[in-house]
Parts: sequence; structure tokens; C-alpha cells
Amino acid sequence: MNRDGLTIAGWNHVIAHCARRAAALVDDAWSLGVGVSIGPEAVQIIDCGVTVPGSYEAGRQIVELAQGGLACAHVETVSIGGVAMPQIVVESQAPWLSAYGLQVSVPLTEVSDAIRVSGPVVALFQDTRVLWADGRPNPGDEVCVAIVETNELPSADVVAAISESSGFPPERLVLVVVPTRSVAGCTQVAGRINECVLFTLEECLGIPSTRVTHLIGSAPIAPPWTRGVCGAVSPDDLIHYAGRAVVTMHCDGGIDPDHVARNLAFESAPMCGQSFRELLAEADGVFEAIPRLSELNRVAQVSVIDQDGGAVYSAGRADEELVAGWMRQFPKDRRCTR
Repeated sequence: MNRDGLTIAGWNHVIAHCARRAAALVDDAWSLGVGVSIGPEAVQIIDCGVTVPGSYEAGRQIVELAQGGLACAHVETVSIGGVAMPQIVVESQAPWLSAYGLQVSVPLTEVSDAIRVSGPVVALFQDTRVLWADGRPNPGDEVCVAIVETNELPSADVVAAISESSGFPPERLVLVVVPTRSVAGCTQVAGRINECVLFTLEECLGIPSTRVTHLIGSAPIAPPWTRGVCGAVSPDDLIHYAGRAVVTMHCDGGIDPDHVARNLAFESAPMCGQSFRELLAEADGVFEAIPRLSELNRVAQVSVIDQDGGAVYSAGRADEELVAGWMRQFPKDRRCTR
């Protein structure tokens, strides 16, 4: 796939592939701990954690679906400062489309900024980041998948807003619903590490994500939680202080790969050293009120490979002891006891 934009043929591949993947998720619903139902206006809902337990595997599949099927992800275990944790590793194909165009979530402002949508459906939203090579298509008879981050099953208003924004009638939409605090939700947030890299590249450094040809990221998966603002350690903390990314990109035309690597690493962020819990408390619990929010989406350790010259530029480091310390200091009265 070239860097000129998403073609109609490419779009047809993405939505057909994701429709098949969503159907497989439905087929495996019982073993994956997900629920399937018909919602308002005959929309299909795949519940991955609102009324069901969900699973890490469901979250892994959501990561791939959110990137339009243009990603490969797997879950493994890793030691973080002596604490065994699950971790997700994600390779994004055509990263400018998969991780930046489709996975970057869009707030559903018509209903609530707390509800965010990503995946193939956002390619047809008005404020999409997707580059189109030959114009946006009109929805036909296809089925389109949307990843919906929310703590409740979608209401009629949510369904109507997604339908109106995309042009797909509700009966041809599949809404994969994932609460951030659930097992699947924590997994899919960790799986957004590549999105964080490209968001910072575009929004802070002003470098087009089309420069990136290959992107692999890994991040530990935070423990799920049901009470309070966040658990022992937030998914964001694990990306900022223990996430790693390898970015292969074209650095011709005056791009300094060393500068890129240093500014993608979280140690260059003004809030480095603070936990997400602390940042949120300073902003009175309002995420959007965190100062210099656009500079938050950085990862612990980055390598930039200059595809033109072949050199590797590395910056940052994983501070696993800091993360492990936060988990060990979590108030005992908030822990589960027997």
C-alpha cells in the first residue's frame, strides 16, 4: 500500500476483512467472554466488558479491528520491576492509515465526549484523519465495524450519532463495545501505543505519519479496576514509563531522526515523573484540562530507524522500578483481600 491515501479498493478490503473478523468474534463469543445482542434500530452489539467478563484475547482482537485489520498483535508476559505483567506487542501495517487514520479515537460529541469511536467507521466521519486517494466512497450494502469506548451499552442516541456520522444505517453497523476499565479495555488501550507515537509525530513534531513505513510497539497491560478514577497503575502510565516502540521511517528532506527519537520519548514531556493519577488530580479529574495535554502521548523508549540511511537512533528508557513502586504502594484498603 502506498502513502498517497486510502483507495476505494483498499477501503473495500478493510471493511470486508473487519466484517469477517467481527463475525468470528461473534462465533467465539462464549469462549472469549463477550456478549452479542441486537440494540436500538437493529444495530448489532458485541459487548466486551459492560455486562460480561471479556478477556485479554477479546482485547487483542479489538486492537487489530481498531486498525482496520491492518495490524498483528499478540499477548505475552513480561517482568516490570520484578512484577509479572501481561503485555501486548503490536505491528502496524501502513501505520499512517491503521494506527493514525483508523485507531485514533474520535469523541462522539453529539452525545458525550466520554464516548469515543475508532476503527473502520471513522474513515467516513467528517473529521477523519484518513487520507483518501480518490475520494470517499458512499456506503453500499457492506457491514461496517465501530469500536466504541464506553462504560454502558449504546443507547439509541449513540447509535443514531454513529449512523449519521458514517452514513451507514444502524442495521449495517457492528458496534464493538469496550469499557476502558475492563480486561479487554485495558488491553486495547495498551495496544494504542503505536497510535501514541504517530499522534505525537503529527501533532507535536509536524511530521506526516506517511513518512513511517513500519511500526512495532509493546506496552504492559494495566490491571482492570471497577472503582475510583483508575487502578493501581493506569494504562497511560504503562505506556509512558514501560512502553517501547521501533519506528522505521523515511528521514530524507531535512528530518533529523535523532531529534525525532528524543521527542517521541516520554522523558521529553513536561509531565515526565508524574503519574497519570497525579496529572488527573491536578486537573480536577477532567482529562481534557490536563496542561499541555497534546504532549502527553509519548512512550518510554523509542528507536527510529532511518530507512534511507540505515542508521538507528535511540532515546528514552523504561522506568520499570517507578511503575512497580506505584503498584506496590497502592492503598491496601483498595486491594482485594481474602
